[in-house]
Amino acid sequence: MNFKKLQYKKITKIFEFLIILLCIHTVAVAQHSNQVFVDLNSGLSIAQNSFTDTWDPYPAGHLNVRVPFYAGQLEAGVRYTRFKGDAPSDRDSDFHSIFIHAGYGYPIQITSRYRLSPTVRFGNNFMVFDSFNIFTNDAGTEEFITDQTESEFAYEFALRNGIRLSKHWQLNATLSYNRTLTFFPLSVTRISVGITYAFNEPEWLKDFVK
Repeated sequence: MNFKKLQYKKITKIFEFLIILLCIHTVAVAQHSNQVFVDLNSGLSIAQNSFTDTWDPYPAGHLNVRVPFYAGQLEAGVRYTRFKGDAPSDRDSDFHSIFIHAGYGYPIQITSRYRLSPTVRFGNNFMVFDSFNIFTNDAGTEEFITDQTESEFAYEFALRNGIRLSKHWQLNATLSYNRTLTFFPLSVTRISVGITYAFNEPEWLKDFVK
């Protein structure tokens, strides 16, 4: 019985310790919640799958803006990627991708200069293909032309690392997984590196977010 009580006390202490840590992180973030962050980075695909085996993603350019929202951050951004195949055809055309998204992240203060932020994003992937397909019915009387553009829902999970260099400047590095829900889903895993500029949140933006 005494052993069980001792184990229960240990477990209780562990939970209390975790709650204290969470409160400390939340307070630390809240103390810096009056800043807006503008991220600019570029990323490379790091995982092969059936999609990236057919289309090779060029280095992506990503612009992202984050604003404080309670203990976390709301964000909105856009990423451009060029996808090019080894042997492009009308059926497997090269294309441009523009991912426009909104999301929410929860920054965790690890040290005074280092912050880790799990983030989830949702948006649309707009794709513009270099060429289109023409299909003819069996009788040869009608032609069907595929669209050169496509827009599909996409979601993304990201883990952003931020290292503060000065009052306004940071380095950022992000590991992300993006999935576009086409008929055959398109998945890309990236590592991105870039810079972040931080500035105090204007009063009009505080009112707008509230």
